[in-house]
Amino acid sequence: MARRHERVTMRRVLATLLPVLALTLAGQTPSGAAVPEATTTAPPPVSSIAVTARYDHTLTIGWAVPAAVYTPGASVVVRLTRGATPAASPTTGYAVPVTFPRSATARPLTSSAAYTFAVWVRDGAGHYSARRTITTSTLEDVTAPRLTSFGGSGHLSADTSRITVAASWTTNDVEAVRARIIRSTTPSLTGGVLVASAAPPGGFTDTVPHEGTWYYFLRLTDASGVSSPWLYRPLETLGHRIRGSLGTSSYVDGFLSVYDSSGNQAGTESSLADDGPDSYSMDVPAGRFTVCATYTPLPDSHFPEEVHHFCWTPAGRVEYDGTVANIPPAARGAVDLRVAKEVTGINP
Repeated sequence: MARRHERVTMRRVLATLLPVLALTLAGQTPSGAAVPEATTTAPPPVSSIAVTARYDHTLTIGWAVPAAVYTPGASVVVRLTRGATPAASPTTGYAVPVTFPRSATARPLTSSAAYTFAVWVRDGAGHYSARRTITTSTLEDVTAPRLTSFGGSGHLSADTSRITVAASWTTNDVEAVRARIIRSTTPSLTGGVLVASAAPPGGFTDTVPHEGTWYYFLRLTDASGVSSPWLYRPLETLGHRIRGSLGTSSYVDGFLSVYDSSGNQAGTESSLADDGPDSYSMDVPAGRFTVCATYTPLPDSHFPEEVHHFCWTPAGRVEYDGTVANIPPAARGAVDLRVAKEVTGINP
């Protein structure tokens, strides 16, 4: 009798639960069930907002956060505006990266300028808190910009009519910086020639009257009017050129070696040059040069691993053993660039 009562009770429970379960699986709410309401309450705002660091181009603020910031999907939004008027909404002004949830740093900024931070808490549902703001200003810029890099070189133009210097410079200053550039033949400003009065960071070009070492002086001035002392860097320029070709093929690669009158290597280039297949072009200073080439079979050429060495002479190329000391006398200094700006047809 007890077992029969248990079975009847179980049937009644199932009869009550099954319709509810079916409605729930269908996405419907059973009649009489409590419906959870969506949260529409704005999260509490930050408090104790304060400036924690001021520099000429950087500002940092901090604040205390409510517990709501640590709920899933919540965050802090910081917007910046120039002047005393704060951003009207979390999507206006300039976004400032937030460090953890309690501080934010804005950079690079203009020195001696007012800025206003606006801070909101955003919960996981996308609701924003009341805005909290603070206005402050950057400090005066009294630090001179620093030259972080400078380099370049000068080469004979394609038509051999001039020597063109191509150089570039960079600075560590976050403000707009301009450089006054003067070229001189000595490490002194005396007798220098003005190249640019307000050149921006990056590349610049100049035409020099002759090859050799030129000294470029730069004085950097930032947007705040702070200037660096004069700084100079030497640049080497070359005003002569050797052109020719190498006898390479799909099976053999060639490498060029040029030696000055002291036997020092003036340069090494692959057979692939700007002038076209197998041709080369090398800028050098005035003087006499020895031009040689080494030919090496490519690994997949199926040719014997034989390496050949040749040097150029006015009578044609001559072979030697590849040792600098054994370069044939007829090849030594055979390329004469003491007067001519360019020689062609130097084919070792």
